[in-house]
Amino acid sequence: MGRHTLTIFFTLMLGLFTLPNHAVAGKHGLLIGISDYRSSGLADLAGTQNDLMIMETILRDPRYGFADNLTVLRNRQATHTGIKSAFAELADRVASGDLVYIHYSGHGSYTANLNNDDGHGERYDQTWVSWGSRSTVAADTDRYDILDDELNEWLGIIISKIGSKGQLILVSDSCHSASVYRSPDPPVSRAARADDRRHPLGEKTFTFSDLRDGIMIGASRDQETAAEFTASDGNKYGLFTWHWARALKQAEPDDSWKNLFLKVQQKVNIQRPSQLPQLTGERVNQSVFNGDFAPAPNLVSIRDVSQDGHRAEIDAGMLAGVTKGSVFRFYDPQNTNLEKLPSLTITRVKPFESFGEISGTLSTGDKLLEVQHAITSLPTRVQVAGDFPDKYDRELIDFLRNQLQAGFFRGYSLAEEQTQASMILYIVRPVDTGTGQTPWAAGASLPQSLPDQNPQIWVLTDTEKLWHNDLVIPADDIKQAATHLKTRLATINRVREIRLMAEEYSSPLTLQTVVWDPVVQCEADRECKTLPITGNEQTKQKLQAFQLRRAYSIAEMTSLQLGLNTLLTFRLQNPTVTGYYAYLLHLDPASGGISSMYPHPGLETGCLDRESALRNRDKCMIGPNETRTSRRGYLIDKLTENIFKLISTQEPIDINLLRQTGLNRGKARQQKKALEALLANAMQKGDTFTVMEKPHSWGGNHYLLHIRP
Repeated sequence: MGRHTLTIFFTLMLGLFTLPNHAVAGKHGLLIGISDYRSSGLADLAGTQNDLMIMETILRDPRYGFADNLTVLRNRQATHTGIKSAFAELADRVASGDLVYIHYSGHGSYTANLNNDDGHGERYDQTWVSWGSRSTVAADTDRYDILDDELNEWLGIIISKIGSKGQLILVSDSCHSASVYRSPDPPVSRAARADDRRHPLGEKTFTFSDLRDGIMIGASRDQETAAEFTASDGNKYGLFTWHWARALKQAEPDDSWKNLFLKVQQKVNIQRPSQLPQLTGERVNQSVFNGDFAPAPNLVSIRDVSQDGHRAEIDAGMLAGVTKGSVFRFYDPQNTNLEKLPSLTITRVKPFESFGEISGTLSTGDKLLEVQHAITSLPTRVQVAGDFPDKYDRELIDFLRNQLQAGFFRGYSLAEEQTQASMILYIVRPVDTGTGQTPWAAGASLPQSLPDQNPQIWVLTDTEKLWHNDLVIPADDIKQAATHLKTRLATINRVREIRLMAEEYSSPLTLQTVVWDPVVQCEADRECKTLPITGNEQTKQKLQAFQLRRAYSIAEMTSLQLGLNTLLTFRLQNPTVTGYYAYLLHLDPASGGISSMYPHPGLETGCLDRESALRNRDKCMIGPNETRTSRRGYLIDKLTENIFKLISTQEPIDINLLRQTGLNRGKARQQKKALEALLANAMQKGDTFTVMEKPHSWGGNHYLLHIRP
């Protein structure tokens, strides 16, 4: 049986491993950002200097305490020689037990592997494109990228010096950055093109260092691009760096690097499905900076009040989780009548500060507590293009662009550039063969278009792959095509909304995955179950035996290999002293299908709607320290991406209102009520919920299964 690697993206609350506090460690930072690539003949990057700004501000904050030993290299300072020297100086000053943070924002690329020092015959070295590389303005090695071999050697020296009690964290917000070392095939991306010159250091034998004791974070997998995006302040940032900075800003001393990373990975992947950040290292379960920083403050301070007393500025912004429309009240723990206390409603938010309208009287220095939080969600950005944009496709392109700008497609907005888009509406005019089959040229991503053929709207991913077979829409009648497209896009957007549902608070429940291997015959001493399996249209239903392998924790599942036809079931555990209703949903982002894994529609019928669940409270609620096992399994039958969403509430919901059959099987349910409306609509702009003390009455987690060869 073929084997496949299973990469699993969890945003569940992980059991954290925290090292005991040791003597005060030195803290050292190195930030590298390159935006000016004109001399290299490459596209400039608008967001890298903003990346440095937010990361420098966070690390210099007394809470983290990196101000005394923080080196920042910008553009001309970040030549090959400049970066090498900065690493050498960093290695000279670190000592045992120190904390080291390194962040790179810039182009990533690759070049031929000339020394084959990995021993596996990999053809390419991953690179950082330093300032002046590939140009005539630099000399000697400054004209060439930084090889992953060099980085490996420099990082190894630092890791060896800081020892087992120290931490080295490397964040590379660049394309092809998952490993910052070799990839077996040239990545297909929009990153910096390959440098096909012979690198002067390419044949050199470097000292190989085992970097497993470091914490290595890449903004994307080796074959992917790392995107920039425009934040609500109008400035561009690296998509990963923005969410990473926000997570660091809000981190607590008992957060692990892995827990922090998974929160960021979720947000990046929802916003851009083709970008999946990666994390490696054997110390990822250690506490962030060994827990050597103060907890995030619950209160914010007023920095300034306008002369008329109507407006104020507070010392927290987007990176601290402040959102437009949220409400803060004057903090007076002795006053229980909150409605009579002065308040500030946020009207404008920047990365590190926010501004709002005052109700009552507030003064500079007053402490405020958030009492209502407004949840905002960025819409899916869509580019509209075609093979004949200036002639035959112009009318249809303009119509779709206008509909996006007018809000006709709920949950979607227009992207002016493909680099900003996570979806593409592409006009194709394929040859009509009369057979219903579209002819393709070998190696082409789209069929050839001819101007005399009828137009079709193809919904593509940002990597120009067809989103789903049912997202090819005839467009002879433009208005009818737009209506059909609206229905299909609403189905896809529903999955995105469910992914975002209840994300402000993590569920207190935990999840284990139980793995069952397909077998011809069960062993006598092993637990086994036989289930009917439905094949394709040509294959009738058959019985298949599955033998229990074992239950796996979340951490174990991240490195587990599974074969096709493996069966997964789930255990939901409530470690708290409070009972919760639990809902485990399976989401198919390609088709838009949403199904309930727990409670099962055919097996736990008394728990599917609110009224029934209230009547059957003991049966439907997972009690304190109780474990429930799903009675429905998930069969791995294809190489695809699947998402499981766990929602926990203290009030039951109607799970049928969240289910959806997907593109090729039916229409989505539209009605919502009660708590479903609060959860499912929480992503919509302007909605608010009252901030509650922990434990929260509802929360959600999800994880992503990506099966690949």
